[in-house]
Amino acid sequence: MKKFVKIILVFTLICFAACSTKHKKEALLTIESLVDEEPDSALVLLSAMKNKLLSRYEKAKVILYETIVKDRLDMDISDDIEIFDAAKNILKKGTDLEKAKVLFNASKVHYQNNDNENALVYAFDAKKYGLRTDDNTLKGLILANIGNLFYEKNHIDTAIIKYLQAIDYFYETDNYYELAFYLNLTGNCFILLNNKNIALYCYDEALKISEKYNINSLEK
Repeated sequence: MKKFVKIILVFTLICFAACSTKHKKEALLTIESLVDEEPDSALVLLSAMKNKLLSRYEKAKVILYETIVKDRLDMDISDDIEIFDAAKNILKKGTDLEKAKVLFNASKVHYQNNDNENALVYAFDAKKYGLRTDDNTLKGLILANIGNLFYEKNHIDTAIIKYLQAIDYFYETDNYYELAFYLNLTGNCFILLNNKNIALYCYDEALKISEKYNINSLEK
């Protein structure tokens, strides 16, 4: 019921958003709170918000949230190239957390368009801002993303370092799915380096976490 009331509240705020900066700010804050718990609803609300008269910064935040939600729903974000202009506007006015998020997601869009070089540039910029925040989950995800990009380039040693740095953050935040996933992936890296002992240790730790926290699949 609380989620339903929150969604109706956002629709109401959006209706008044054209004539009130306060309503637009409240609508964006409420949509942000729905991104994790109700991504489908957040996506509908973001589409409605796009039709309102927004400042460049407000529009950039809508684009950012839309890309985050689509990625969370396993939707294709390769056409979300508006995220690059959004990044420019958020870098001018946003918080370190917003800057980290927009650069992180811009990196993902580059990756989905097979542009790994720019994906890596954006990922390292995201890391710079992410480390200034208190969001350890985001720090872990950014570092894991950098690891993935180095893995794609076959720089396995560097990928392992980034995965291990990410794993530390996932331990701190009790993010068990990401923890198990990247322990497993780190094991794969050590197999590629012919270090079976460490690989087996990583696999064993990933399995223990998966069994303890009922994680049925380590696929993304």
